Amino acid sequence: MSTIHTRARDTYRKLAARNKQHPNDIDTEVMKLLVACMKRIPEHTEKGLHPLHREFLLCMQKTIRSETRDRTEVAAFQKIRDVANADELALLRRFYKLPRPKDFHPQLSKRRHDAKTLMNNYREQVDIASEYFEKNPSAGKAPRDLIPKEPEGWRARAMGAYQDPSHSSWKVFYQNYGAEARRILAGEDLS
Repeated sequence: MSTIHTRARDTYRKLAARNKQHPNDIDTEVMKLLVACMKRIPEHTEKGLHPLHREFLLCMQKTIRSETRDRTEVAAFQKIRDVANADELALLRRFYKLPRPKDFHPQLSKRRHDAKTLMNNYREQVDIASEYFEKNPSAGKAPRDLIPKEPEGWRARAMGAYQDPSHSSWKVFYQNYGAEARRILAGEDLS
């Protein structure tokens, strides 16, 4: 059985051979795209869990207790193996690390409780997580690349204690006060 990584590598080799005989801009662009995709898809090793399967399990728990998995869980993973990608899994992992709400919450209460159910509802869970982080951009730890560059003179436009340089950094301010930070980025004065 071939994985998507293997198929992408084989397609790249065929395109490279064809492009060598008859140079073509489209083939070159497709080859670049395949290289970029292959970097984002972890290659499957023969022993142990598939790296994406491992990521699904780590969404639900801190450590993986056993490499041996239930047959139904493996079947659920096989269905979505070619669809799942690292960015969406990072989003899900961040979503599942949020604390459990005390009362009903429209998005947080829809989180699944085991990896098999998460995999069976993968696309729905990605949509719910995306919707949640659109409405609550400062919830959870924001990935480093989502934090914009520190604007010049932001402290003078910040509120209260954040004007003191010893109080906090732009990163902490952006993670804790995302809406206010975006208003500062837009040029608004909050002081």
